Amino acid sequence: MKILLVIDNLGSGGAQRQITLLANELIKKNHLVDIFTYYSSNNFFKKELNSRINHLSINKDKKGFSLRVISVLKSLIKNNHYDIALSFLDTPSIYLILATKFSNNKTPIICSDRNYYLNNNSIIAKANKLLFHLANKITTNSYSQAKWLNEYLRIPQRKIVTIYNGYYSNNIPFMPLYPDESNKLTIIGIGRITKAKNIKLLADSLIIFIRNKGWVPTVHWYGRINNNEQKSEIDKLLSTNYLLKSNWFWHDETHDVWKGQKNSNILILPSFYEGLPNVVCEAMLAGKMILASNVCDNPRLLDYGKRGFLFSPYSPEELEKCITKVLQIDKTTWDKMVSKNREYAVKELSVSRLAKDYETLFKQVIDKNDRQ
Repeated sequence: MKILLVIDNLGSGGAQRQITLLANELIKKNHLVDIFTYYSSNNFFKKELNSRINHLSINKDKKGFSLRVISVLKSLIKNNHYDIALSFLDTPSIYLILATKFSNNKTPIICSDRNYYLNNNSIIAKANKLLFHLANKITTNSYSQAKWLNEYLRIPQRKIVTIYNGYYSNNIPFMPLYPDESNKLTIIGIGRITKAKNIKLLADSLIIFIRNKGWVPTVHWYGRINNNEQKSEIDKLLSTNYLLKSNWFWHDETHDVWKGQKNSNILILPSFYEGLPNVVCEAMLAGKMILASNVCDNPRLLDYGKRGFLFSPYSPEELEKCITKVLQIDKTTWDKMVSKNREYAVKELSVSRLAKDYETLFKQVIDKNDRQ
């Protein structure tokens, strides 16, 4: 198959990572793969692309909506005769739909929705997705978002397919670390510094922890700053407690996140919402104990507490209790739990499974399109 993948950029986001992994795996299966992006300056994952993948990139001509992106996509699809095109994220999907469905081009398209809207049935939330009705199929990387698309956007269930993220388990070392007397507890957090990631909840919970225990775990948070105001708010909170501030470390986005994982005991993800969080899936493979907010597909991933611990993203008290509970787990139970996590992730979250699921879907959509 000749396949076009469309996304805004190859920056350090979860969607960008997954489309890079998918492209590489499809190349291994001897498909022809092009990737189109329209922000050429953000290329965190470009160097990880297989050399046989053609990266087609332009610089969008202005802020906001761009007719140029649609025009370039239309020409690209017309001239290259792709068997199918797949877009990740909302805006790239809208560009792809407009470039194909409102022209004479018959290339079938699949739009992949990587977000989650909780129970948001507002007009604005719906408006952002209305064009999705025109896609041949829609994929989500969470069952939560599939449910939202069906219930609030009235997209038929038969048109929606949920495909979980994929990972190369051989590239992720299994490195569980039980907290002992010489290493009380080290927490790792990974994600953009933005309001949606709810990092302040972690700081609030650790202030409660200090009040109850008299000491504090070490925190290493990795991620680019998307919201300076949010980071300033957290830094202001840290400054009110010297013990917490002296044990909290910010790190920029990095390809070598495993160095941080190696020296950590647990991963904490306090987000208000997620699609399917890469950081949780990778932490399962790495053998980390996981604490995640009780939202979206996190309960399904953690089997409602059997593969980790869940807490309300609105309750620092709940998160503090989870951290305390983790400290009470004996080493034998800890080791069994993280080993089962990796077993699950290796089986259910592999890149080969990701590519196979998409390959099967591509064939179904192409066959149906040819019959019409």
